[in-house]
Amino acid sequence: MSYQEMSLQRLESRKGYRRPLAPPTPKSIVSAFIAERKLTRSAFAKEIGVSGGAVSHWLSEKRKVPGPVLAYISLYNAALLSKRLADVAYNSNNPDRYGTSPQAQ
Repeated sequence: MSYQEMSLQRLESRKGYRRPLAPPTPKSIVSAFIAERKLTRSAFAKEIGVSGGAVSHWLSEKRKVPGPVLAYISLYNAALLSKRLADVAYNSNNPDRYGTSPQAQ
């Protein structure tokens, strides 16, 4: 057994150790995006301008997910996160419609 394998075993035996997560695969990125937005494969395909068969091929890993599709998903998620953060900042800094601040309630 190599020194690295022994070190890894020692690390894994520690209480509370969690093995690092593997980076997401293109398939998992697309399927999570579809599931989070509660879309069908055909609705997602129509939204990005491809056939439903293309999406099925990506999810079955018969074909690679094109880079522009992954970029679209990344930009969509970034815009959504930005909007949510702006909403949180607005709501925490402004009184509600009844004239009271959220902190005072």
